[in-house]
Formats: sequence, C-alpha cells, structure tokens
Amino acid sequence: MRERNVSMDDYRAWPEVANSDLKNLKRSPAYALWRRDHEKSTTATAFGTAVHTAVLEPHLLDEQYTLEPQQPKDNEAKLWRGTKLYKAARDEILEGGKDILSQDDFDSCRWIRDNVAKDPIGEMIAATQDGTEWSVRCNGRKIRPDVLCPGARTVVDLKTSAFASPWKFAKQCHDFMYHMGAAYYLDVLEEVHGHTLDDDYENYVFLVVPSDPPHEVYSYTLDDDSMAQGRFEFIRLHEQWIECAARNEWPAGPGVIQEIRIPQYGINFHLENGEA
Repeated sequence: MRERNVSMDDYRAWPEVANSDLKNLKRSPAYALWRRDHEKSTTATAFGTAVHTAVLEPHLLDEQYTLEPQQPKDNEAKLWRGTKLYKAARDEILEGGKDILSQDDFDSCRWIRDNVAKDPIGEMIAATQDGTEWSVRCNGRKIRPDVLCPGARTVVDLKTSAFASPWKFAKQCHDFMYHMGAAYYLDVLEEVHGHTLDDDYENYVFLVVPSDPPHEVYSYTLDDDSMAQGRFEFIRLHEQWIECAARNEWPAGPGVIQEIRIPQYGINFHLENGEA
C-alpha cells in the first residue's frame, strides 16, 4: 500500500520497520528502540529538509520557509541570535506556521533548486516522476522514497553532502549504510508491485549536491556487488529486529568482553626498542 500526504509524525507512528530502524539496530537493539520513539531534527537535517522542499516541491519553498529575523541597524548586540528580541521575533514566525532559514541557507536552497532543474538527470526526474514523498508499507516494512519515477523505473534519493566526489561519496554510502537503504527500498517496492503498483522499480539513483557553493549536481548508482551487500545486511538486521520484537528483548550491549586493538599506526614499541 502507498499513500501520499502522510505527515512525518504519522509515518513514524506506523508500526512497520523502517530502514532507519535497521541502521540504528546495528549499534544496539536498545538504541534502535529508543531512537524509534525519540526521533528529532538537527540543524543538518533541517537544512536537508529545506533542500528537499526546494528541489522536489519548489513551489512550496517560499510558502513553508521565511528568512530569520534580521538584526536592526541600531542594535549593537554581538550575538544577535542570543538576544531576547531575536528569540521573540523567531517564536512569532514559528507560531505562524513557517520554518526559518538563514540568508545563506535560503540562497543555497534556491541555488540548488536552479542547478538541479538545469541538470540532465534533474530534467529526467521532472519529466518522469510520479509525485514526491510517497509513503509505502508492505509486509511489516515501510519506506518513504524521495521521488518515484515510474517512467524510468527509478527511485531517486536526494542527498546533500560535504563529500560529493565519486570515491568520497562511495565511502559515505558505506559509512552511513546508504547501500543498505537502496536495497531495502527496492525490495519493498518489489513486494508492493506484486500487489498494487502498476510499475516495477529496478534502479536506485542518488542525486547528490554539495552543501557548499557552487552546489554542483552529481548522480550515482551502486554496482551489483554494493547492492548485494546492502540486501545481505538488511535481511540479517531485519531478522534480528523480528527476533527482538517477538521476545520483547532489546539488549543494550553485546554482553561479552571483546578484545580490541588500537590502530596499527599507534603501535611503535618495537621501533623504540630497535627491532625491525
């Protein structure tokens, strides 16, 4: 089943397992359970959300966001954002239902929006997408794809990153388990396709934009081995999640003593002793 216009709070309340749950489970079951109930936005995720709005729903950028309160010329406070005047003006804006962006972030969002619109992959997304921010659930799992492009049989995942070059983003895919998320999303969509979807999805594309100017646009897809590794990891973690939920046991650690080794570059005692 897939639905549109599901709020993030309602999506998080769905009982199915999300990819983020499995990523958190890799740290510990206790952490995964805690994060499921205490998910919150950070400065980085708030900017990422604004970029998503600018790129995927550009008509909503000025509707949902406004510029943060500016320091009056006659105000000599060195830390303007720490003043009562700033906080009162900020709270008034938030109570009015809009989110706040700094001038730099607002400029970046518009810059990124324009760059993606002119990029060949961005043009393909605009031409083939079936709306944005679908929420999908099937057989105990849930996903929230950024963009579905049925005409291209493609899922698009928009990322802002400080590391946009191929090898650096490949490392980030590993470090943040993006490869597992890609495999997880395609697997859930394949299950849903067997029930309700008219189109299947076989491609997963990362649309990556550096978080600093001039905000170039890069597009990446994972090779077969990376996708196979991602699928192996989410299957193993999903089985662990099911087991924890069935027992209602969420351990807060491995429960054993583990031997570790400091990085090899830190071991030099043999050199100090004159050994080869």
